[in-house]
Parts: sequence; C-alpha cells; structure tokens
Amino acid sequence: MVSSIVLVQLSNRLKEIKGSSQDFGGVNALVFGDLLQWPPVRAPPVFKGVNSYMARKFFGGRASGVNKWRQFKFYELTENVRQADDVEFANLLNRMRVGTMTDADISVLKAREIPNPHNHPAMENAASYYVDLMKQDPFAMTLLPMVDQVSLFNEMVMQRLGGTIFILNASDSFLKSNPRKCTRPWQLAKYNINVTTRRADDVADDGIPETAGGLRKTLRLAIGCRVMLKRNVDRVKGFVNGLTGVLERFEEVNGEVWKLGVRLVKQAHNYLRAFPICGLLQTEQAEERVQDDGREVAGGLRKTLRLAIGCRVILKRNVDRVNGLVNGLNGVLEAIEERDGNAWKLGVRKVN
Repeated sequence: MVSSIVLVQLSNRLKEIKGSSQDFGGVNALVFGDLLQWPPVRAPPVFKGVNSYMARKFFGGRASGVNKWRQFKFYELTENVRQADDVEFANLLNRMRVGTMTDADISVLKAREIPNPHNHPAMENAASYYVDLMKQDPFAMTLLPMVDQVSLFNEMVMQRLGGTIFILNASDSFLKSNPRKCTRPWQLAKYNINVTTRRADDVADDGIPETAGGLRKTLRLAIGCRVMLKRNVDRVKGFVNGLTGVLERFEEVNGEVWKLGVRLVKQAHNYLRAFPICGLLQTEQAEERVQDDGREVAGGLRKTLRLAIGCRVILKRNVDRVNGLVNGLNGVLEAIEERDGNAWKLGVRKVN
C-alpha cells in the first residue's frame, strides 16, 4: 500500500506533466489495494490526510490537511481470484484478516501443523518434513522470517538430501570510490577518478548484504535443492529476478563448477509436455510434391525429420496458442513415444 504522501506526489506530478491545475492533471486515476494491509513504514495510510509535520517535510508546509483519498469512489472487489480453486480456504483467510475465525477454522489450521512425535528441534523437524515433501512436489517452498533461519534451514535440507555439497565462490568484483569531503561549504566535492577494485571474497560475510546488494559471496548447493535468481540474466528468455527452480545437474571445468542445470518452476507443467508429432509432418499429398530442396512448396517445412534424444527442435507452426505452443518456440527433445513402430509423440523441454 502507498501512503497518502505518495498520492499527493502523484497528483502534483501529473499536474506538471499535463499542464493542468486539476487534481491528478485531470486524468482518471484507477487504483487497487487492500485497505487491511499494514500501513507503509513511517508514513500515514493512503486514506489518512497529510498532517502538518508531513506537509512541512515533503511539501514546504503547503499540503497540511490534504486528503486525496476522499476524491476517489470506493468499489469493493468481492471475488477472490487467487484462491478461486479452494473456496473454503479463501473464506478462512477472509475471516482471519478481520479476526472472526471460528473453531472449525482453527482446527483446519492445526491440522496443517508439522508433526513432531519425537520432539526434535523445530528447525530439524521442519527440514526432515520438507525433504519428504519434495519427493511429492520438488517445487514446494518454505517461508521463514529471518535470513539466518533461511541459511540454517537450507544447510539442514542439503545434508538430508544425501548428495555431494559443492561450493560456489563469487568471482565478481565491485568498485569502491574514495570521495573527498568538502572542508568548506563553498568548495565542490571531489571524487577520486582512480577507483579501487575489491573482490567479493575479500569482504566479511556480515558486510555482503549491504556491499553486494544482498548477494552472497559463497553458495553451498546440492543436487535437488531449490535455487532462485537474484538478478536479471536474460529478460528475453525469462531469466529474471525471482525466478526459482530445482538444481538437477552441474558441470565442472578444472575442478571448479562452471555450469548449473536448473529445472525452472515456470516450466513445471510443461517440462515434458508431449504433443502429437503428426502436427509437424507433411501429409502424403505434400510428400509426393515436395523434394528435399523444395521448402517453398511446404512453407519452409521438411517432408522428413531426423531427430535424436538431446537435439534442439523448433516449432514452425502454431500448435496450441492457449498453452504457448506457437511458431518459433524451441526446446530440447527428451522423450519419444512410439505407436505401431512409428514416432507418435515427442516430449520436449521448452527453452524459452
């Protein structure tokens, strides 16, 4: 949720852009939000007016008492789309957020508690439960409130996976400039042109979250563990910040890990999606007319495909627009299903 200060700032900025004295520059503003969320940190909620202190701090004392929220018409959205497949759970959450939970709601939540018959420490018990859960759903996710708890939990999970734990050390470096402070107010600040370069492994662990934007200088990984991208790598292919997956393999060069093979969550439902191969081949009539070099006749399609497991394939026609199987989609062939001795279906892992 944004604060009432941001709402006033948006209105002022739109006035400047549109050259209008009307609120929000005369533009129809449509905003969405949850009024039961926690208010912004150290700022008033969006529905409260700007007090005198905030007016002096942000607007030079000229916006005291302003409440842009009153100019909006309120419409409540009653349909829960996020939990639409589980109406009972959606209703439970609605009652929880307003403090009207029933005994049945509490019983449902208690039934989801992780069993601990042997009274093991809570974190160890949760790690063991998670490893068993991953056998059913490798994309299951655990949420913890503290960074230290996340590190401890990840270490416990990797130990229980039973595989080899390998370490990745950050090889990136960052620049550190040495600005020269002004000794007198009328002097200009000077910055050292010759900036120094520091490696990530030269920085203490405690300083990494502030120095490297939250990235760690060392990663401890194991086959089967979950990983997440923390920076945009390739926006075109969808490798962006927040993308998660499961580590399935890694390659080494000269004893050091060079490549990671990650099964992405966004491809969980289409990871080995099979579709009829007949949709990619020509009909018998076209086969009679098309020669090996007659691609124009068949619109660029070949009358014969020679494929093998592991080769790259690409769709040359739209097969299923709803599921994203469109012209230009490429992937890696990983499975072949035969019928009467002929290839009938292909299992292709999408690349993008």
